[in-house]
Amino acid sequence: MFKKWWFWLIIIFILFIVIANLMNPSTQEISTTNTKLKEIGYNKRDYNRIYSIAVINFVDDEEVWNAMEEYAKNKMYTQGATTCVIFFDGEENTPDVTLIGLDYPEKYDDYTLAIYWKYANGKEIFEKYPMK
Repeated sequence: MFKKWWFWLIIIFILFIVIANLMNPSTQEISTTNTKLKEIGYNKRDYNRIYSIAVINFVDDEEVWNAMEEYAKNKMYTQGATTCVIFFDGEENTPDVTLIGLDYPEKYDDYTLAIYWKYANGKEIFEKYPMK
C-alpha cells in the first residue's frame, strides 16, 4: 500500500512539472547582445507545427540571425511533417498562434523578422525579412 502511494505521488509530481513547463514559454538570451527569443505560441495540427517567437530588443547582427536560425532548428520536428517557426519584432507585435495557426491578422506581417521552414522532405529554409 505504501509503495503504491509513493508511485502515484511521483507520477503527479512529474505531470505537474511537465504542465508547468508547457505553460511557461521558453526564453533564450543571446550572449553578446541584449536580445531575447521568447516563444509566444505553438500550434500542432496533423503533425505540422507552427511556432510564433518574439524577438525582444532585436539587433540586426549576424550573431542574432545565427541564434534565431539555431533556435528554430532545435524546435520539434516530425519526419513527414512541416515545422514553421516565425520570428516577430517585439513581444507586443507577436501573434499567439496556439489557436489560430498561420491565420493570424495581416497587421503582424510588418513585424516579421524571419521565417524558418523545415518541410516534410527534410528541406530547410531560413528567410530574413520574408514579408518585404
